[in-house]
Amino acid sequence: MEQIEAKDFLFYYNPNLEELIVSSGLKFMKRDNDEFKVDLNPHGQPELTTVDFINLDINKRCLECNIGKEPVHVTINTCFQINMLGFKVVTSAWKNTHCTKELDKIDLFFTGNKLEHLYISKVNNYNIIDSIRIFEEDNQYYVVKNRPQFIREVIRNMSLCNDTIKLEKQSNSFNYKLDVNDDVLSFLHSVFKLIELPK
Repeated sequence: MEQIEAKDFLFYYNPNLEELIVSSGLKFMKRDNDEFKVDLNPHGQPELTTVDFINLDINKRCLECNIGKEPVHVTINTCFQINMLGFKVVTSAWKNTHCTKELDKIDLFFTGNKLEHLYISKVNNYNIIDSIRIFEEDNQYYVVKNRPQFIREVIRNMSLCNDTIKLEKQSNSFNYKLDVNDDVLSFLHSVFKLIELPK
């Protein structure tokens, strides 16, 4: 049996490519509405193999699974709630990774309990219509938005209400309406409850 400690977390969702990646100890990939698979080569050309989920233990904060055709039993442990959310994503029956109405590509990364970045791009026919980038720098969170005009400002408050991200900046506030399916939206609501802005 192999033990893995999950410290970082990545959620990458691209409806145009029908791809969902959840990296939480192992890199799990879902493509073309197939089942989740494990990428044995997470830093290069994907090398996907089967995964059978055995047990998600909320109290012990671990996920047990068998990987590969000649199964290797793996237990992924974590101290962080964001990784537990990732475990729930890969073990649940998520709907399609693609819908003709979805436009938002999402790239979310945590180190431990700390949000490192959240990049959202509204893409239609491979053209970026709108985007926001939220990231941490010098113990503050910033938002960068390119349209209608470029801004880069410190975030004072951030929340997700229904399908709209509300950002309060130093000078004013603005909203970003998400265009994602219900599974992704529900996941993001759980994530926003974990994000703590510096005081």
